[in-house]
This record gives sequence, structure tokens and C-alpha cells, in this order.
Amino acid sequence: MAARWWQTGLVVLGGLVCLNLLQNGVSAGLFFLLAMGLIFPLAVSIRLHQLTESGLVLIPLEYLGSQSAQDGSRQARFRRSLTNPCFFSPDRARQFFASALSVRLALQVGLMAMLLVQSRMLTPSLALLSVGLGAGWLLYGMMRSCVSLHAVLNRSWSVEQLVSDSQSEWYRAYLWWQNARMPALDTLLGLS
Repeated sequence: MAARWWQTGLVVLGGLVCLNLLQNGVSAGLFFLLAMGLIFPLAVSIRLHQLTESGLVLIPLEYLGSQSAQDGSRQARFRRSLTNPCFFSPDRARQFFASALSVRLALQVGLMAMLLVQSRMLTPSLALLSVGLGAGWLLYGMMRSCVSLHAVLNRSWSVEQLVSDSQSEWYRAYLWWQNARMPALDTLLGLS
């Protein structure tokens, strides 16, 4: 899903807030970027790879076009990229996203606690403004994680059935956010 124009500005603003916090001795912003932007997505990617290798998850192939082979024939090129995964049952998708969203929410709560503890001694007004912006971003992310987790646990999400080339049935999950249907993996790995 392509980022909207204002989302890029929010990421830049978030990075500036994190730099300002770090300059004032508050490392929670840096830990947020590392945890939510690098470590958590990497852990989810590794888990999805393990489930794909064991045959419990299907990551659809992406068509890249065709290419000429050495013998002059045309061959289709495909690749697997981290897209919204397909699970062998809707319950397995629900289990995966419920546990992953729970871990995401726990990380966000821990980062919020870290931000509040580290910001107790700050006095410069710009640093406190950065703390307020950072806390607002974390609260928004926590609220979004809670809404998504609630939707998964109550089965008020959208599950799409796909049939593979071998005629096996797979299920892909989508969550609703602001009247838009979003892939569940995008919601899980987003910075907000």
C-alpha cells in the first residue's frame, strides 16, 4: 500500500522528535525506532518464514514479468516478498495476528513507560514538547493496536479465501481502519 503524502511528513516529524528527545537525554524515541521499526518487523518476518517453510503459511508469488532464456524462449519471473500472508485456516490467522498484536501492544506500553520515566527530570520547554509529541504518537499507536486486537479477537475483521494453483484453500486477513480495508500485516508492522 502506497503511503499517503502526509504519512511521509509524519515519519520525518517523528524522526525529528526522536532526535530532540535523544539530545535531551531521553532514549525512548531511539528505542521506539529500533524496536518498532527494525526488531519487531524482523521477528515477524522470521516467524512468517518459519511458518512458510513448514507449510502452514503461503506467501503469494509476485509476478515480475517475463525474461528471455538462453535458448530464446520466454520465461515468467516470480519472487516472494513479504506481503499479507495466507494461512491454512481463519483460526490460524486469528491466532497469529492476536499473538503478534499482543506483543506489539506490550512493546508500546513498555516504550511509553520508558518515555515517562526518562522525561520526569526534563525542564526545557522544547524537550517537554517533544515528549508530548512522542507520547501522543505512542498513545495513537497503542489505541490502534488495541482496536486491531479487539477486531481480531472478536472476529470483526475481513478474511478473504484464496485458492492456490494446487487447488488448496488459504485465508488472508484484513482489518478495517478509518473506513479503509487494510492488509493485517500492514497494520501489524506500521510505525503508528
